[in-house]
Amino acid sequence: MKNTVYIGEFPPPYGGVTTKNMFIKKYIFYDQDISYLDLQKCKRNYLFGMYVVVRIVAAAVLAQNIYIGLGLQKRVHFLLALLKGLGGKRALGRTTVFVMASTMPEYCAKHPAMVVLLNLCHKLYFELETMFQEMEPFQLDNCALLPNCRNGSDAVPPHAIHTPLKLLFFSRVHPQKGVRVLFDMMDELDKRNIDYTLDFYGPVEPDFAAEFHEGIARYPRAAYKGLFASEKDNLFAKMNEYDVFLLPTTWPGESCCGAIVESKFAGIPAVVSDWHYNKELVQDGEGVVVERNEGKCFAEVIEKLSHKEIDYKTLAESAYQSRLKYTFEHYKKDFE
Repeated sequence: MKNTVYIGEFPPPYGGVTTKNMFIKKYIFYDQDISYLDLQKCKRNYLFGMYVVVRIVAAAVLAQNIYIGLGLQKRVHFLLALLKGLGGKRALGRTTVFVMASTMPEYCAKHPAMVVLLNLCHKLYFELETMFQEMEPFQLDNCALLPNCRNGSDAVPPHAIHTPLKLLFFSRVHPQKGVRVLFDMMDELDKRNIDYTLDFYGPVEPDFAAEFHEGIARYPRAAYKGLFASEKDNLFAKMNEYDVFLLPTTWPGESCCGAIVESKFAGIPAVVSDWHYNKELVQDGEGVVVERNEGKCFAEVIEKLSHKEIDYKTLAESAYQSRLKYTFEHYKKDFE
C-alpha cells in the first residue's frame, strides 16, 4: 500500500467539508503520492465501505502518514480510537487531523477521551486563531493553523459599485443560512425605495423548497440562479459581478466559512451576521458584521452603501487584500 493515506469526504456533493478536502488534495498534496479513502462513497456503495475498512486496518499498521478530514467530530473520535486500537500510540503519532467544524471545543469538553486521542496525534490543523484560543483549556501542544484556503491565481480585483446595487447570496438555501432574514431585508429595502437586485445561488434544502420558491416569487428584484459549476467556471469572476456578499447565517457548525473567504478573492465585501467566527473572518474595514441578525439591520447597511454613506471602495479593497491570509501558497511548505 502507499505510505500516505488520506481518510476524508470528497465531492459530490459539494459542501463545506467535501470542498475543503478537494482543495487540500488539489493545492496541498498535488505533487505527493497519496491514497485517498472517500467515506462519501461508503454511503452509496456497501462493498466499497468494506474495502475502506480493510484499508484503514492496513493504514493503522503500515502507513507512514495518515490524514483525516471529516466533518462530524464523533466520526473523528471513532476513527482515532480505531487507529489506536489497531496500531497503538504509534499509529496516532503518524496521524494528522484537519479540524473541519466549529464544534471541536464543545465535543472535547463533553468527551475527555477525545482529548487524550488528539494529544497523541502528530498535528491538529485548525482554521482560525480563535479556535486555538478555544482549545487552550485542553492543553494540546500539537495545534497548527490551516485556514479554509483558496487558490490565489484566479482572484479578481475590486470594481466600482453598481447602480442598482447588486447583492449576492451564495450558500445552502436554508433558514439557518439566513434566507428568511434576507426576505425581511428586501421588505425593508422596498419600503425605503432602495435600488438593488439580489441573486441566490446554492442547493435548496428540500424541506424549505416550497417556502423559498413561494417567497422569492414575491420579490421582483430577487432571483434564484441555481447551482454554480465551480469545477468548470471561475467562481471568483462570477462573484465579482456583484457588489456585496450577504450571509445572515446561524448555521450551528459554521466555522471558517468558505463562501466568505471566496468573497475576498472575488474583491467584494461581505455583510454577515455576528455568528461564531465571522468577526475574525470579516474584520473592521473589510466588510460589515451585523450585530443583530434581523432583516431591518441588514437593510440599514445596504441603504448606507447605496447612499454612499459607507465607503464601498475602501471596503472592497481591504477585503481583497485580506485574501492573502487565505492562500494555499502560504501553507504548502508545511506539508513538504
